[in-house]
Amino acid sequence: MMNLTHTNASKTTFIFLNGLIATAVALTICSGYPAFAAATDFGPSNPFFAPSPLPFQAPPFDKIKNEDFQPAIEAGMAQQQAEVTAIADSPDAPTFENTLVALEKSGQLLDRVMSAFGGVTGANTNDTLQKVRTLESPKLAAHRDFIYLNTKLFARVEAIYKQRATLKLDPESLRLVERYHDDFVHAGANLSEGDKAELRKLNEEISTLSTTFSNKLLAAN
Repeated sequence: MMNLTHTNASKTTFIFLNGLIATAVALTICSGYPAFAAATDFGPSNPFFAPSPLPFQAPPFDKIKNEDFQPAIEAGMAQQQAEVTAIADSPDAPTFENTLVALEKSGQLLDRVMSAFGGVTGANTNDTLQKVRTLESPKLAAHRDFIYLNTKLFARVEAIYKQRATLKLDPESLRLVERYHDDFVHAGANLSEGDKAELRKLNEEISTLSTTFSNKLLAAN
């Protein structure tokens, strides 16, 4: 979920196609999620630090080096988890604007780097990028779970979903409400805490095995 300049649907599709999603941010230990700090070597010199000035914000591939991806992915996960935590912990009553629109606008750094990373690893990968993919895949899986299995965040999404008929939303916004709710439910948001913990383990294992398989298949070819 959450591509956040793009639609939720397009982001969800992108994430599943690449078999990725992420984990990061300073989180409380009691939340049940691992805490990852933003990469310390990520700064203005990294080509993903700011939106691309090229038409349609196309990635500046002439400036991107292999070593730029991992710190940007780590920083992107940390940034989005901070944004999501702020939404989930908001003391204000959930509204379409402060919850779903806010989610749509989160994760822009992660989206920038993953769009480029997915394209490069799909078309012109190398040993360095394969290593990054192997290291980051389970973290990306945990990041997805951080969003979709977040109890407080889902409570806000569900509250809006239940009120959708009275919110006077345009058809596109109404569809967004329904899509977010469906995505959360399908990802396991209604599971018990024990089942969520088991699902997190399975999702991490699947992401690791999927990446290992694709790397071996590439090597065999």
